[in-house]
Amino acid sequence: MARRVYHVWKGRNIFFCKGRLIFGPDAKSLIITLLLILVPVVIFCTNVARNLLHEFPTYNTGYVILVVTILFTIYVLVLLFLTSARDPGIVPRNLHPPEEEICYDPSTSVDVGEGHTPTPRLPRTKEVTVNGFSVKVKYCDTCMIYRPPRCSHCSVCDNCVERFDHHCPWVGQCIGLTTYENFRYGAANRHNVYDQGCLRNFLEVFCTKTNPSRNNFQAYVQEEMPMRITREVKIDDSEGDSRTKVQDNLEIDNDLLKISQRRDAVEAVNSRS
Repeated sequence: MARRVYHVWKGRNIFFCKGRLIFGPDAKSLIITLLLILVPVVIFCTNVARNLLHEFPTYNTGYVILVVTILFTIYVLVLLFLTSARDPGIVPRNLHPPEEEICYDPSTSVDVGEGHTPTPRLPRTKEVTVNGFSVKVKYCDTCMIYRPPRCSHCSVCDNCVERFDHHCPWVGQCIGLTTYENFRYGAANRHNVYDQGCLRNFLEVFCTKTNPSRNNFQAYVQEEMPMRITREVKIDDSEGDSRTKVQDNLEIDNDLLKISQRRDAVEAVNSRS
């Protein structure tokens, strides 16, 4: 039976709209965040901006203040939604450990028949080359991958996230590769990315493409069906007549029981004859 990827996803994420929207496990905290944004705005509009409508009737300054307040509030809510409901840069999991990285430790071995086989293990770190520099990457036991540089495993969402910064409880999502642009705060002694002029700053914020998700949560996955086996049981009667061939196509859970019951019934019939 075919199911979608978000149905079988092993992380703690919450999905809506058939996998189009992905939230963190603490998405309920968004209610508090929304209240902290909307309540002050509503109080300002009803008690301050409304009175300004009559204070500056000539140039409609009061209406300008009210409109700007509403537009900035909508802008903040849109960024909040884009940050909370987007894949933050989750690295796809592996179903099995990477076989090409498995090495065998001769110091520890297991008995297999008459011989000894070295115990397979995965190195905890390995070196990769990034832009001509050698970088060590760590192995994640949960996702069964070697994490790319600047990637960390979020203990809240239980996912490996590229360019992981932190998990923000106020937005209920990880701040990573695709959500960091909507979460920029002060330059903090670093290069100010918003010193390119008003037009270029506007284009960078509203017209820059974000990195696409590496996971297609709406795709279908083919789950493995319960295994079925075909057994052949040959039964000899007491008179030496022809053999009876019984072919059973049974579930693994009850096939041996049914075969045993049929054999007992045949032997009982033969004993009576």
